[in-house]
Amino acid sequence: MSSPKPSRSRERLLLTFQQLLADQDYCDISLSQILVRAEVSKTTFYRHFSNKLELFVAMHDRIIESLLSELNERSQWLAVGANAGVLSVSQQITSKASARRSMAHKLGNDWPLAQRMIKRQLCRGIERRLQQAFGKPQNDPVCAALGSPLAAVFLDYLGQLNHQLNGQPVELKATELQWVVRAIVAAAVAEQRL
Repeated sequence: MSSPKPSRSRERLLLTFQQLLADQDYCDISLSQILVRAEVSKTTFYRHFSNKLELFVAMHDRIIESLLSELNERSQWLAVGANAGVLSVSQQITSKASARRSMAHKLGNDWPLAQRMIKRQLCRGIERRLQQAFGKPQNDPVCAALGSPLAAVFLDYLGQLNHQLNGQPVELKATELQWVVRAIVAAAVAEQRL
């Protein structure tokens, strides 16, 4: 079954918010700015999102999809080198990371909740990809158990891209991420849990 087609107004809100974030920090963008620029009403906004934070988190759906795009098969989870999806997202992040304020600073009080919501999305995406790649049923307990630690590894990696490259090429950092992911998944395979 395919997922429902996103509405134009929802897509316009996501695109507008992304454009505003290119020029301003999250905490500096008002809901009225979003509405005016997206040319939608408050009612339309609230039909799709409860608040600005939910809009911010929804923007990460595409990033998560790109990040996990090359993890559809068992061999991809167990590969030694970095995958193209991770490299693509990594390059986008590092190109925008120059001397900007940290995400915690940009989001202020919304940061802890945003982190939890994004991690939950990433965890679900990882679980679905593991189920697909290893032929496991939906809600498989092993995939569920691996989702959270793998999501934490991915999020830690993304955080490092913003602050701790120390002159290392992105390709090397992405390869190091894959080594950790591979070790976790390979351990589950060795235990015959996957």
